[in-house]
Amino acid sequence: MRHDGRCEIKLPGTLVKQIGAMLMIAGGGLTIILGWKTRFIAFLLAGFTLIAGIIFHNKLSDPNEFNHFMKNLSIVGAFLYLVRFGAGELSLDNRKQHNK
Repeated sequence: MRHDGRCEIKLPGTLVKQIGAMLMIAGGGLTIILGWKTRFIAFLLAGFTLIAGIIFHNKLSDPNEFNHFMKNLSIVGAFLYLVRFGAGELSLDNRKQHNK
């Protein structure tokens, strides 16, 4: 990370990947909030967050990068909690089960 807050990593097709990542994060977050396909989406977002942490916060000797990596790991833990226990009783997933 540069001092002006922009990332130094240059990946091919960066704009397309950034748009895809933004759509996945926003869409995945919305589906988790609604409780639709929670376990599957949480699993995908856990993998995405872990990979992003490994790629972008890999200089663990830098305290700032270490904090960001640990933040990503805690988010992965929260997603794995959702994978294990699913959404709450007000979720769309749970309403489908009650309607059967």
